Amino acid sequence: MKNLWILVYYLFGYNLPSRYFPLGTKFSKFRAYLLSRILKENCGVNLDIEAGVLFGKFDDVKIGNNVQINENSRLRNVDIGNDVMIAPEVYILHSGHNFNSTNISMRFQGEKFYNKTIIEDDVWIGARAIINAGKKNRQRSNSCYWISCNKRC
Repeated sequence: MKNLWILVYYLFGYNLPSRYFPLGTKFSKFRAYLLSRILKENCGVNLDIEAGVLFGKFDDVKIGNNVQINENSRLRNVDIGNDVMIAPEVYILHSGHNFNSTNISMRFQGEKFYNKTIIEDDVWIGARAIINAGKKNRQRSNSCYWISCNKRC
């Protein structure tokens, strides 16, 4: 049944307009409803999920209460606390490339998976942030990240 809900999310919910369009808040709540069906006990209440948010296979995501995730964000391997705001086009990475050998192209060294990224309660992540895998965002912080850097503002 979970796969059916994932299919409905990606075929319909993913592409519905954002809250700025007429009836947009209803579309946001519909996406939140689909998430609750997919994530079950790993999904909080009072969510706002905007258009184009990618969760992969949903098997490594946990979302708390009162969370807003804006347009075109990509989230994998993450635990999101309560009262979190994620701005548009945020990427939370879950893996990277191996690059141990200088004799073999990085392309052919395989993929490296990292620990889960933790976003604690009351965190705001700014637009177009890229969060490297396995990082922890502390409670009550405003975080901004630049391309593959980890800097806190």
